[in-house]
Formats: sequence, structure tokens, C-alpha cells
Amino acid sequence: MGDAPATTYGRLLADEWGVSTWRHGDVRVDLVDVLATDDQADGLTAWRIHDGELVVFAGTNTPGLIETTTDTTEAMRDVLGIPAGLRRASIRLTNRQRHFVDRYADLLEQLAAFPARPYPPGTRIRVVLPDGREADGTVLAAAPRSGGGTTYRWRPDVADLPGHPWQHQPIWAMETTELHATDILGSRTSAHDESDLVLATGAVVRTIDDPRFAVGTVRRAMRSRHHPPTYEVQPHDAPIRPVVLPIDAVSPLRPTVWPTLDALLAARRQAGLDLLPRELLVTTAESAVVVDSPDGSRVYPTRRASPGPPDPTVGIQPIAVPAESPRLLTLRSRTASATTVQSVGTIRLVRDPTHGDLAVSEAEFHLAVALGPDRLAAMLARQPWVPLGNLPLETTAALAAIHVPERVLATSLRRRAELSSTSSSETMAEQPDPETCTHADGASPPPRPEAPPSPSWDSEPFPVTLRHLA
Repeated sequence: MGDAPATTYGRLLADEWGVSTWRHGDVRVDLVDVLATDDQADGLTAWRIHDGELVVFAGTNTPGLIETTTDTTEAMRDVLGIPAGLRRASIRLTNRQRHFVDRYADLLEQLAAFPARPYPPGTRIRVVLPDGREADGTVLAAAPRSGGGTTYRWRPDVADLPGHPWQHQPIWAMETTELHATDILGSRTSAHDESDLVLATGAVVRTIDDPRFAVGTVRRAMRSRHHPPTYEVQPHDAPIRPVVLPIDAVSPLRPTVWPTLDALLAARRQAGLDLLPRELLVTTAESAVVVDSPDGSRVYPTRRASPGPPDPTVGIQPIAVPAESPRLLTLRSRTASATTVQSVGTIRLVRDPTHGDLAVSEAEFHLAVALGPDRLAAMLARQPWVPLGNLPLETTAALAAIHVPERVLATSLRRRAELSSTSSSETMAEQPDPETCTHADGASPPPRPEAPPSPSWDSEPFPVTLRHLA
């Protein structure tokens, strides 16, 4: 690339300026700004269509968006129609591209069509807020307004982020009118807007050029006196325990919006995630650092944090919609791609349309599945940054094995001990006492043979590991 220094493909992707991203099941469409070069005076908006992690189509012939001269929704609508256009034009395609067109061309064209008015539930909208800012969200319900027009009950995207007071209340919504709502395709890509901010517990990140895993959840942010901050990250798609990465080795996929330090600390206590010296705690209101003291770890606020994404719910009394509304939308979105489970050696890989690839060891997966959905949900509820909902058992089991492996193991051991104790008691109750029973002819039972001498066991207790439970 001219005189540019050598770099990696992962770093190039991370340094791109994302404009908008649209997802449906395994299909993802990205719009990114490509900065001007010596041969081209103006920047272009590059587009890519992904099937899972593979790029099947790409180009740069969409009008540039650097100066916002083109609406991103219209650009996205044009890109979604490309597969169907290629089929109508009988363009020669590779086998992979042809397979993608056969599966998705009609669906993408249908999803790119202009929505009916009033907007039906599930329509993505952009709402102009009273202060002039904009926020994206989803329509949950619509009703005629007295005097004409439509009132929409919609849920902002920020309400589903970890730490938000509405996160675990999927039926909470707010109202707007058709005068302030516009249908959109895709969501804003905000990674560059937050690249200079330290992420907090619960944020989801993508690694840059890390050969071990691609996606993980931030557990802690740590500061260093002489080096940039680091993250302790729990991988999702590799069966390994948390790893420490420099802050510039990841890019954010899903930020957090903890409103206060008290809220963040309460969530940490609930999850049993202790504070460590030199930790950085970041909320939308303030940030703090954890220091070591004779009385233990103490939290010292340092400064007000930079504001997060626009939150239209602040100061708003939520309006409840029927529970069926968000439930139906969730089920409808999941039909695009079903959860699949496969074994890869000693690893169980769960591919979920919401949570992505989840990789855990076979032993931990079977332990978690055996606990059942109710126990697993109760364990994961103590990790409030993990989105749950109506998930398949396999997904819930994989999430538990990733985020709460110690609780899965401890509960499995306790459950086995209880079952073993109950089984032993029932067996002893069912067996007749040889000292008191008599034979049918009235004769006394034969004398009990002497027990063989006990073997000489080591005094150390036998270690129980996952290998013995598998």
C-alpha cells in the first residue's frame, strides 16, 4: 500500500471507519469508509457481504458517505439487493457465491423493501430526541393517535446493553410519533467513537490478530504505571480460561452503560468477581481506580467519564408492552439461523445466532447440560451482563461453562453427592436385615463371613477433576 508501514489484515480491519452494519442470522453487511488515496480524490464507501465470517461479495462502488451526502439506509438497501441483481444479470459466480445467492437473494431483497406504514413491530427506526440528538431502536407496538397519526412504542438499542436499568426488562418501552421516527436498515458502528474509552466489566470485544480466540467478554480493566491499560478477557470461542490482553489488541463489539459506580460494584459483588488493586472502573457518570490499602481494596473516583451513547430513557417512565411482543420478535429473529451443536475432538462447539460461537470442553458441557435449564439460568442470572432470554439448553449450558465454570462444577459435585446419599439410603431400606430374617423353613441364616482386611489407602484425599467426572 504505497509507502505505508507493514501491517496485518486484522489491524487493517480494526482501523477501518465503520459506517453501518446490518445482520440477519448468519448474513452480515458492513459499510465502511475508505479514506482518499493519491489516485482518488474522494473517499468511497466500501461494502462487504458476509456469510458467517467469510466475505462472499465486496465492492467500493457505493457513493461516499464521509460527508454524509448519502443516506446510509439507502446505501444499505442497494447493497442488500446486489445478490438478486447478480442472479438476474446472469453474472458468473463462484460455487460459494452461487450457493449464497440461491439461499439468500430473495430473502435479502424482501428484507430490504420499504416497510409498510404504520411501521409493524420489529421495524428498525431512528428517532429524533427532544434535544436534537438521534437514537436507534426497534418498534414494539403501534397505535392510532387521537387527532390523527400514529404513536409508536419503541425500545432504544441502548436499553439492551449491560448495565442499563432496562436491560432485563424486555417489555419496557417509550413512546414517539411518526413525525420523529424514520425507518432504517442497519445499526451505527461505534467502535471508533469508543476506541479511546476504557471498557468495563461485561463489554464484548473482538481480538485483533490473536490466534487463540476471536471474541470474548471483558472481566476487568487494569492500569499500569508504565504501559497502556490491559483487559482480562474471558474467551467465547475457545475453551480456555481468562487471558490478559493490551487495550489496543481488541476492538469493542458491545459496550456497557453502567450508570454509576454503585451499580457496577453491586453487579460485581453479585457475580463474585472480586476487585483487584489497579483496576479501572468505568461508568457513564464517572470512573475510578482500585487501590490496595491496609483495610483491603478501596475504590477512589478519579474523574467524570465521557458520555456513552445517547440514552433517551433517562428521566422517562417506562411503558410496558404485552409480553408477547418482544417474545415474538425474538423468536422471529432466531428463525433465520438455528442453533447448531457439533463435537470437535474434546471440544463442544455451539453456534448460536445471538451469542455467536461458544466453545467449551466436552466434560464441562455435559456437566452443565445435566444440571438442566432452571439451575443454569439461576447461575447465569448472577452475571447480569450476560444476555439470556429464551435460549436453547445447549446455548445456556455453553454460556454457563464459559462464565461460571466453578459454579457448574460445584453444583454438579453437590448434586451427585445428594443423589448418591439418597440412593444408598433407599437401598439400605429395601434390603432385609440378615440378623433378623429367617428362611422359609424357619432355619436361621448362615453365619456372615468375615470381612477381608481393609487395604492400606494413602492418607491424602483422592483428587476429583473433570476427567473423573467425564
